[in-house]
Amino acid sequence: MTDMKKAVIFFLIIPLIPLSILAQEGYTSDNNSTGFWTDAGIWSRSQNWMPTTPGTDVGGATGFVDIYGYVVRSGNLTLRGMALLTVYDTLWITGNFNVTQSSSIDVRAGGILVVDGNMTCNGGTSSTNNGNIIVKGRLTSSGSARVNNHPGGTDGFYVYGPASGSGGASFNGSPNTSSANLLDESDLSANNSSLYNFVHATLPVRLISTDASFDGEKVKVIWSTSSELNNDRFEIYRSTNEVDFKYLGEVPGHGTTTDLIEYTFVDDCPVIGTSYYKIKQVDFEGEHTYFPPVAVHVNPSSIIFQVIPTIIKEGNVKLKIGNINHHTVRITLNALKGNLAFDKTFFLKKRIIRKIELTDTDQLQNGIYIITLYTGRNQYRKKVIIGR
Repeated sequence: MTDMKKAVIFFLIIPLIPLSILAQEGYTSDNNSTGFWTDAGIWSRSQNWMPTTPGTDVGGATGFVDIYGYVVRSGNLTLRGMALLTVYDTLWITGNFNVTQSSSIDVRAGGILVVDGNMTCNGGTSSTNNGNIIVKGRLTSSGSARVNNHPGGTDGFYVYGPASGSGGASFNGSPNTSSANLLDESDLSANNSSLYNFVHATLPVRLISTDASFDGEKVKVIWSTSSELNNDRFEIYRSTNEVDFKYLGEVPGHGTTTDLIEYTFVDDCPVIGTSYYKIKQVDFEGEHTYFPPVAVHVNPSSIIFQVIPTIIKEGNVKLKIGNINHHTVRITLNALKGNLAFDKTFFLKKRIIRKIELTDTDQLQNGIYIITLYTGRNQYRKKVIIGR
C-alpha cells in the first residue's frame, strides 16, 4: 500500500473515533423514581462534564437517554442527531414530540410513552413500539422515517388524531399507515381501561408557579396551586449542587380543593452562594411527585447577627449569625452593670448561616443584657431584654 493511500485511510478513520465515543454518552433516570425532565436529581450522567439534565433538544454529545421510573417533560421535546431514547417505564410529554435527524425511540415491553400534543417523525428516524405509545394529537411521518409497531396483548400504538405518512415514510415496512396497526382513543378505553384512566387522570396537584428569593436575611420559597387531589403535604429540600438535596421541613396541603392557594416556606438559615430548592408533593397514600427545583443566590451585603426574639419571655437566648470570614467566633453576654453571664467560643462553617442557643441563659434574672460578637478584630453588639 502506498504512503498516499495510508494517509487517506488514516485521515478518514481518525475523525470517526470521537463521534463513536460521544455516541456512548448519555443519561439514565433513576429506577422507581418520579420527577420532571428538568430535575437534575432524577438523572445519572455517564460523564461528569455533561449538563445535569438531557435538555429539551436532545442530541449532539448525548447519544442515549434511558427512561426508568416515571418522568414528566412539561412542554415540547425534540430528539435529534442519532440520539436513542429508550423507554423502559413511563415518559409523559405534555407538549409536542419531534423525532428528527436519524434519531430513534424504542418503547420496550411494559414501557409507556404519552404525548399530549402531536408526534412528528422525519429525517430517517426510527420509532419502535413494543409497549404502549399514546399520542393525543396527530402522528406525522415523513422523510424516510420508519414506524415499527409490534405490541402484544393489550399494548398498542394509540393515536387520537389523524396519522399520515409521506416522503418515503414507512409503517411496519409499508407506505400505508394501516400497516402499523394504529389504534385510537376508543380502542384504548376498550383494551386497557386502567391505562386509559391513568392517561386521562387529573394530576394530584396542579402547580402554577414556584419562586424563591433572598431578602437579605432569609430565603422565602413561594408556590401556588390551582387544584389539589388528596394532597397531604409538601416537603421542601435544599441543595448546593442540584443533585444532593437535604430535607428542610414541610407545609400541610389542603386535601382536595379547586381553590387557588399560595404556600410559603421560610429558610431562616440559608447557605451563602447559589442554592436549589425542590418541593416534594405527598398524597394521603404516600405517593409523591417532585416539582422542578428553583435557584436562588444568597449574598448578604454584611454579616448576619440577630437576636431572635429580642425580648425573651421563656427559654434561652437565641442568635442567628453568618457571612463571617472566620471559622471561630466568641460570644459574650453581660448585664448592663457589666457582670459576665455567658462566654463561649463557637466554630462556624463559612457558607452556613447558623442558629445558636446560649445555654443556661434561661436562668438569668430579668433585665437588659448586651450580647457581644467577636470576629477577629471586630466586635458587634446587640441588646436583649429578659422579662419572664
